[in-house]
Amino acid sequence: KIRWFIFYSAIVGSSTLTMVWFIQPYLELVELPLQYFGIAWAALNYSVGMFTYFAHHVEQALGRRMTLISLIFLTGLGYFLMATFFTLWAALFIFIFYYIRGINSPLLKNYINQLITSDMRATVLSVQGMTGRLTFSLIGPFIGWAKDYYSMENAFIIAGIIFIGISAFLQTHGKALIVKKIRETYALNASIGYLVYSFPLGFHAINVSIENIAQIRDITAQLDPSSLKGKKLQLRTLEIEG
Repeated sequence: KIRWFIFYSAIVGSSTLTMVWFIQPYLELVELPLQYFGIAWAALNYSVGMFTYFAHHVEQALGRRMTLISLIFLTGLGYFLMATFFTLWAALFIFIFYYIRGINSPLLKNYINQLITSDMRATVLSVQGMTGRLTFSLIGPFIGWAKDYYSMENAFIIAGIIFIGISAFLQTHGKALIVKKIRETYALNASIGYLVYSFPLGFHAINVSIENIAQIRDITAQLDPSSLKGKKLQLRTLEIEG
């Protein structure tokens, strides 16, 4: 489950980070005056703080599952809308991605923190951040190449398809595959542990059996067969092979 949250967070985070690097070229394309670029960036980053503040209200209203699904749905919707409209007012669609950034980080980290102990928290969260940046380093350059080779419109469409496709796979099959892998690993480790644990017990059982056999032989050797006449007691000879 932790792995699934890490992978999902990486995909959602990469989808928004990719858009961050497209904001300035997009604002230039829609001819936003240069003096307003700083104001636009300030407004976008301020909105992240506002969306983060209300993240828990969004989760309470939608529930965990619908919240996670809505993040990637809005990501695809944002890319497709920005691929369709290249006008100044369409720059407002960028706030969709900053809404996702504000919701994704606190909720996914909270989900992960609920599943790990405090001594592992720093390591797991570092792995989460590294996975997100690694995912972006694999997908981001390809989207940039699509923008340079084709157009920004095609790059947005490709990005929307990629991120929705990967997230849909994680939602439907990815979790099952990760759980299956974890179970297989656990079963293998349990089998090895059982064998390692069983070997000492086996040797101990053999030693105990040998000691018991020796005691039975000593007791039997001390019995007087003549004293057993008329009693309902039969002696049987135990033949031990090996």
